[in-house]
Amino acid sequence: MKRLVIARHAETEENVKKIFQGQSIGGTLTGTGTLQAYYLADRLKEVDLLCSGDSSRMVDTALPVRRYHPSVLYIESENLREQSFGDAEGKKYSDCSVLDSYNAETESEIMNRAKSFLEQIPSKYDNVVIITGSGFITALVANVLNESYVSASERGVSNNTAVTIFDPFPKLEVYGCTKHLK
Repeated sequence: MKRLVIARHAETEENVKKIFQGQSIGGTLTGTGTLQAYYLADRLKEVDLLCSGDSSRMVDTALPVRRYHPSVLYIESENLREQSFGDAEGKKYSDCSVLDSYNAETESEIMNRAKSFLEQIPSKYDNVVIITGSGFITALVANVLNESYVSASERGVSNNTAVTIFDPFPKLEVYGCTKHLK
């Protein structure tokens, strides 16, 4: 792999309502989210392998990319799901305090899942794009840069369809860029 692009899914109704989605809530793209997905697809000029989580918000964000690059291999994987927020999923952010008390996926668990996925990417693909959720993006970035989850999270949460680019891999070129939305 020469270049890795990691993008967050587009805006969902649940994002707007500030509801934890995690793994059990698929998420419905808003009108703005649908536009964001097309702007993202337009930005992604070089794609050899496209991967996304299997949540509807990730699959729907990947759809315009697949239309722009119909011959590209597409992998939809449960291993690219957002962090599990356990019993907090479906609840408003304001109704939940410390996620540890909600049986959420631990930092160690999400870091191991991200590491495993990165190790499974076939080396024959030069330009790999991954579409997933913000918590999993943090785990991917932490693994690539050999950082802790906490250290990687200090960069901030990626906005909807923000891209993080490692080019040449594993050099971090840009983090959380949304210039395609302007």
